[in-house]
Amino acid sequence: MSVILIALFLCGPCPSVSGASDVLRVGTESTFPPFVFRDQSGDLAGFEIDLLQAIALRLDKEVRFMDMAFDALLPSLSGGRIDLIAAGLSITPERLKRAAFSKPYFFSRDAIVVRIEDKVPGKMDELAGKTVTVQVRTIQDDHLTSRGDVKVVRYERSGEALRAVLSGEADAAFMDGTAAERFLKDDEVLGTGLRISFSGRVTSDAMGLAVRKIDSDLLEQLNSAIDALSSEGYMEELRKKWFD
Repeated sequence: MSVILIALFLCGPCPSVSGASDVLRVGTESTFPPFVFRDQSGDLAGFEIDLLQAIALRLDKEVRFMDMAFDALLPSLSGGRIDLIAAGLSITPERLKRAAFSKPYFFSRDAIVVRIEDKVPGKMDELAGKTVTVQVRTIQDDHLTSRGDVKVVRYERSGEALRAVLSGEADAAFMDGTAAERFLKDDEVLGTGLRISFSGRVTSDAMGLAVRKIDSDLLEQLNSAIDALSSEGYMEELRKKWFD
């Protein structure tokens, strides 16, 4: 992260991008492939990185990504340290109390990941009584916590949650299904030791970009850009590139 980005993060609330700023400060979390991740060069890559760069170009703005812990994203948005969130953020009633969301651009699903030799848990009801890892403050975390019949172990990053299952510290991981597939595909150790035992829509729903509720102008700009990119076929190109 550059000195400029660190300074932006530490300086506290700054003017909203819906004002005179020519910079979009985008909060993200870089361990959520294929939405956002670090490539072999250490640079940010993924579906949402490409999407925000295209949106910024459309709005004639510079985009600056600020990589932070997932549970710091909404507080940073509320505090004005970032202008929007692009981090595979699902649109939920609870999050709508804290932020406004753009039009949806992706619908995801959930997955249970277990060691390759384990037969259970292979269904959601088989999680009862098990030790299950999640990424903290995700919708999967909220769902298992509300059940009350699962021992939930929280990690800052999805990869850590998966490695805990691989090492035998937990029975399963519960996470976004698209990200789970990508982890097992790209990481040889995880891919040979773990498997997806369940994939379906339990908690996951539409994903969108989050902005502060007061930034209605920015929200309108984002929606207009998403509509234009969709009509031009760019959104479909991105889906084929990252999810095909």
